[in-house]
Amino acid sequence: GVDLIFFDGEDYGREGHLEEYFLGSRYFAKNAGSYRPRYGILLDMIGDANLTIPREPNSVAALPQIVDRIWQLAHSLGYYEFEDRLGLPISDDHIILMQYGIPCIDIIDFEYPDAHNRYWHTLQDTPDKCSDYSLQVVGDVMLQLIYSEKP
Repeated sequence: GVDLIFFDGEDYGREGHLEEYFLGSRYFAKNAGSYRPRYGILLDMIGDANLTIPREPNSVAALPQIVDRIWQLAHSLGYYEFEDRLGLPISDDHIILMQYGIPCIDIIDFEYPDAHNRYWHTLQDTPDKCSDYSLQVVGDVMLQLIYSEKP
């Protein structure tokens, strides 16, 4: 099956104090009991109208075969927004899940809108900067991945 989990409280806390961040994923991981999916995929900041998704280094180190598979699927669908380059290592919910033994990767467009300008956490981070096409790209790739899974 496919489980969808929505986390809250990701960016809660004082800047630079990551131990105060990721409240939702920390709570989930601490209370997951015996729940252990094959792997998880964190989708973060994937609605950018100028979508560029490099490979997140922590994800590549933890689950290179899953990252490769997703990028290959994206390219087979003609979605080169999934770029064959390493981006910046990101501290995000996937790190917390991995610390608790839940394998997870991060699909993130952290260069929002680009490497030199940032809307993230500013008053410019508004819905007009989002794109239904970008959501479609990521959604199509995730559906292809789900339907290609073996039971």
